[in-house]
Amino acid sequence: MDGAMYREILAKNLLPSVRALKMVRGWVFQHDNDPKHTARATKEWLRKKHLKVLEWPSQSPDLNPIENLWRELKVRIAQRQPRNLKDLEKVCMEEWAKIPAAVCANLVKTYRKRMISLVIRVHLSDESSKTMMVDERQTVRQVLDSLLDKSHCGYSPDWSLVETINELQMERIFEDHENLVDGLLNWTRDSQNRLMFIERIEKYALFKNPQNYLLGRKETCEMADRNKEALLEECFCGSSVSVPEMEGVLWLKEDGRKSWKKRYFLLRASGIYYVPKGKAKASRDLVCFLQLDHVNVYYGQDYRSKYKAPTDYCLALKHPQIQKKSQYIKYLCCDDVRTLHQWINGIRIAKRVTFQGHTRSQSQVQSPSSPRLEERAPRRTLRINSEREQHPLSFVGEPYESRYTGVETPTEEISQRFLVVSLPAQSHQPDLPSILRSLEENLITFVKNELKNINRILVLRVQITRILRESDGG
Repeated sequence: MDGAMYREILAKNLLPSVRALKMVRGWVFQHDNDPKHTARATKEWLRKKHLKVLEWPSQSPDLNPIENLWRELKVRIAQRQPRNLKDLEKVCMEEWAKIPAAVCANLVKTYRKRMISLVIRVHLSDESSKTMMVDERQTVRQVLDSLLDKSHCGYSPDWSLVETINELQMERIFEDHENLVDGLLNWTRDSQNRLMFIERIEKYALFKNPQNYLLGRKETCEMADRNKEALLEECFCGSSVSVPEMEGVLWLKEDGRKSWKKRYFLLRASGIYYVPKGKAKASRDLVCFLQLDHVNVYYGQDYRSKYKAPTDYCLALKHPQIQKKSQYIKYLCCDDVRTLHQWINGIRIAKRVTFQGHTRSQSQVQSPSSPRLEERAPRRTLRINSEREQHPLSFVGEPYESRYTGVETPTEEISQRFLVVSLPAQSHQPDLPSILRSLEENLITFVKNELKNINRILVLRVQITRILRESDGG
């Protein structure tokens, strides 16, 4: 189909459909950025007809369910393997008629998920910016791949998406496994926050020189690649992840004041602890400073002038929904940049352990016949390639086939979704059949509520079938 044929279809069907559906003034016509849709002649035709067209960004998801129906039709046709054009037309008509209504119903059920999307503006280091649409299913890694495609940048694991919160003077590197939309939805409507697309070597510095982060040493040292690999495997590839036992003196900003006091802090898998004044470092004497379940770690910016911090090497811990100054933000200050990076990377690892435990607890709510998560997951391996200056590794170590390097690289992932059923605390096993019945009832109610949308898709299908038949007859 070319632009002329597309305009002919619009002339024969668009306005007659509007009149048949009794649509009032104010409706908006939507089509994507296909070349025949954005051709100058097509735009001029739409302008002359005084039609309002919805602006459509590039890199957008397929929100129109008909796109998924076209894919279903293509798959069915490919299985039939038509031999010539006449055979192709016949197969198209037959397979289109065979598509069950359940396929349309499923598209309606998943439509809301496709609707949860954001048009984001990503700022680059040269003060330019790019706009793209991101839906809720895309991870930071997938968005980075799209940005690398659009920007024609050379591949490097250091490319990062950085959240900059100007009002709080802090920033954070998004982890590859995170859902970007979830993070950006925490921003307020009047927010001055920025999303930066820049290279940050500290993102995966831990995997280039793990000896500087995992051994608890205060000084930097060199290590052979083979020993680095063994150290990483010991930390990340066992049955559980080892959190580096960071401890040392840090400066803590007092609540509501610009004064800082020294405390001896310890990082453990369960959170950050400190030693009270006059107490020893025994476990029974430690006081929990902060649990890491629902907080993110940020780099502080210019806290020496803003909060009279002792040094420029500051970090902050807060809930992602806190976007303005709050007493619930915890500020810490380190003596040097090396200590700062050690603590931030240690907290990132500890948060990964918390996330892994939460995911494992969710995976236990599954069918008795299905294999356990531990049985399904293949053994993870980490490799150090001395010939590559920057080899992308991650805090999870799952294999990720990068289309830029052609080698197996690990990245953080949340690829498996689990059904979580909230149940009251009880001593006996939950009644699984009653849970399934309840879920079935909810599903039936949802489908009934969406029948109107299903009917619209079926009407559209009938109209398209009629157009195809008229075209075949002509």
